[in-house]
Amino acid sequence: MQPLQIISLNDSLIAISCSAFKDGINGQVQVWNTNSLNAEQEVDMSFVTSYEFNDKSIPWHLIKSPIADEIFVVLGGTSGNGGVACLTYSENTIDRKWRFEHNRFETLHGITIDENGEYIYVTGRGDHYLYQFH
Repeated sequence: MQPLQIISLNDSLIAISCSAFKDGINGQVQVWNTNSLNAEQEVDMSFVTSYEFNDKSIPWHLIKSPIADEIFVVLGGTSGNGGVACLTYSENTIDRKWRFEHNRFETLHGITIDENGEYIYVTGRGDHYLYQFH
């Protein structure tokens, strides 16, 4: 798998989007703790958990909600699996809250969110559209 983007969730957690770009290998969003200590008492990253998408979803860019413990994930997608997913997270878990996919989306790419957490904006690399989700 190829890591695509890393974002900070809090003082100790980061999220990483990972895609394989091959059939049969599922994409993931992984959560890692960056405040772990190794045997020599040095700071080390430790794997916490992951959420797995199907092999056609292609998780891409991420953004953290400004108002909740949520991550929004662009699904670049092939074969109608492009869209946006919302994942909730805690110190030990990550779960899907919702997912919206449609075959009209052509290679979704970038994502941002307004400061009130009300609107999500996603760019389409294939069709050059800007999509707004509410």
